[in-house]
Amino acid sequence: MLAIGLDLGGHGVKSGIVRLGTLEVNHYEDLRYNAAKSNRAIAKSDIPRAVRLQAVIESIQRLIRVEPTVGAIGLASTGIIDSAAGIVLDDQAPDYVGTDWLSELRQNFGNEFYFHVENDAKCAVWGEYVTWNNRPGERIEPPSSLVQLTIGSGIGAGVVLNGQILSGANYVAGEFGSLPFRSCGSKDSVTIESISAAPGLLRNGKCDSLVRLNELYSVGNKSAVSAVALGAEALGHGLAAIINILGPAAVIFSGGVVDLVPSYKSLIIEQAKPYCEPAALKAVKFVEGSLGRFAGLVGAGNLALSARRSVG
Repeated sequence: MLAIGLDLGGHGVKSGIVRLGTLEVNHYEDLRYNAAKSNRAIAKSDIPRAVRLQAVIESIQRLIRVEPTVGAIGLASTGIIDSAAGIVLDDQAPDYVGTDWLSELRQNFGNEFYFHVENDAKCAVWGEYVTWNNRPGERIEPPSSLVQLTIGSGIGAGVVLNGQILSGANYVAGEFGSLPFRSCGSKDSVTIESISAAPGLLRNGKCDSLVRLNELYSVGNKSAVSAVALGAEALGHGLAAIINILGPAAVIFSGGVVDLVPSYKSLIIEQAKPYCEPAALKAVKFVEGSLGRFAGLVGAGNLALSARRSVG
């Protein structure tokens, strides 16, 4: 059974055809918003609602033309998503809040397809979870509890607990980027996301791209080193809290910052370790994601396919 998977992010919409429980992605495309044709980090609040809608519609139309047999469409979106209703409950972009994706998709594509909408970090962790047995390289026992940190234009944490996505009473579980953080010697608190995601790293590192930030960090540039260290410190404290509270068997790191600033992951882990309970730290494995840029769309497509199968 095939589905269209879409991942609506800070730069544009990633889309492709996915098959239930596999790593396979066909007819992949990364449709960039006009404002994000470069490698520059774009704040999510800068993307108008109409631009997001049009990009998603164009991506779906393209994939229906090349694979007309798809039966489900899954969308991974930024923000806090009521996955039952397909509505954006909250987001950094005020005009995106309240977007009724199910109504928009049905209006454009009718009732021929089964639609499912979920938060992008939750989709990413679900993609890794359902394809775990197909991971390349070292064989690691499939975990019953899994956390994935997505570090890009924002900070997200998707959680699978006892084989189910953890959503919480109001769909906000995993939104730990909003937690406060205060570094040593500072009187003021900031959110983890404001200094650990791409826009904050670039602002504090005084550069305009993650590639450039990594170059400057590699040669010991003071601003770049300071920005990366501060971001890792904040994320490390947040990660320790997640490990202590949830006791996951594995933590996956993903997102553009991790891909383009390779040292970031190890720095975050080292910052987290002193604050983890020894038993929790001993039980957890820190692993690379197997899906890379496909994680969100694979998870979204699999969620849509599973939901369709459950209703017959």
